[in-house]
Amino acid sequence: MILNSKQQYELLKLKSIKRLNDKQLGEVLNLNHGTLKRVLDSEAPISVSTKTYTVVNNFLLEELSKHD
Repeated sequence: MILNSKQQYELLKLKSIKRLNDKQLGEVLNLNHGTLKRVLDSEAPISVSTKTYTVVNNFLLEELSKHD
């Protein structure tokens, strides 16, 4: 599965808005430090596992729907 730059941007934006550090975001998403660091810091598009893609997308959908 591929995370695009828009997904990465929204994840970084929500991390900032919620004032979460990497460890806290990793706990919310249930992702280990290495995976989270790759998702946040790599240049998009990023190839990730189906689990990581699903977790990130579900988090984004849930959080962005709260702001509508």
